[in-house]
Amino acid sequence: MQLSASPIIHVTCRSHHRVIVGLLITGRTLSLAVLIGVILLAGIAVNNGIVMIDYINQLIKRGVGQAGRPSCRERRPVCGPSC
Repeated sequence: MQLSASPIIHVTCRSHHRVIVGLLITGRTLSLAVLIGVILLAGIAVNNGIVMIDYINQLIKRGVGQAGRPSCRERRPVCGPSC
């Protein structure tokens, strides 16, 4: 069983919804800077999702039990210095 791309699509949709809610709460309008920020946010979310799914698939291939929840010793940071 390997993970597919559906979690990545879910994360990007959630991030776009949070941007809209954030704009509504702060009372700001949709501008070019906001659109550039949304594109950057989507790129970072997709990149992190790909890294995480690839790591979980590697754990599944190795036969690690409960691949979605590795123990604390096996955890590596998914998000590096780019965050």
